[in-house]
Amino acid sequence: MMGECAPLPQDKIPSKEMESFMKQYGYIGSGPDNADALYTEEGFKMAVEQMQKFGGLPQTGVLDEATINLTRSPRCGVPDVISHHRSKRYILGPTAWRKRNLTYFLANWSPQLQQGVTRSKLAKAFGLWADVTPLRFTPRESMDADLIVAFGRGYHGDLYPFDGPSGVLAHAYFPYEHGSYGGDVHFDDDENWIDASTTESVDGVDFYTVAAHEIGHSLGLAHSTVRGSIMFPLLQRIR
Repeated sequence: MMGECAPLPQDKIPSKEMESFMKQYGYIGSGPDNADALYTEEGFKMAVEQMQKFGGLPQTGVLDEATINLTRSPRCGVPDVISHHRSKRYILGPTAWRKRNLTYFLANWSPQLQQGVTRSKLAKAFGLWADVTPLRFTPRESMDADLIVAFGRGYHGDLYPFDGPSGVLAHAYFPYEHGSYGGDVHFDDDENWIDASTTESVDGVDFYTVAAHEIGHSLGLAHSTVRGSIMFPLLQRIR
């Protein structure tokens, strides 16, 4: 009888790229024991099911083409499965801000978007959350704001470098996470950022859509498995 420690058949062992993806998004832990678990039938099946759950796919536990394609889909860089020291649920939890009036600072912007457009869409994204939470957001013209919003490429000063066009579009930090980074939002400047409200182009990444999602993380929200939710981890367009 095959138990949960049964080794994974050689032809089903995941590639290093797949293992790296599963670690990056929390489907397996980063320690050696967790990595070893991926090479058992039960451990591998559980990791694939988690991946399918957050990708909006049937949870079969089978690494089919649709599941593999999730590794190539434009998405948020925040892990789907959050470890114990980070926010655990798709709610404003214990990592939420301990005050209701927050300030934000736009440190720079993409050359693909005018400064005025970036500011306007960012304010709209904050307004979306102000409408459904008791929080209020005020722009500030200095780095002493609660939330710093910035664009960067590759290694851009934090622990999570961007990967170039497509792949990871942006990431954010939960409140009070990683010291001064808490609440900050970073956008990958290698993406083709657009204002989808003024163009029919399907090639670009709508700044407002991604900003609304990342600000959710800044407020303490984790990813949702519900396709259509603002906090769904894969790129989708909202109005």
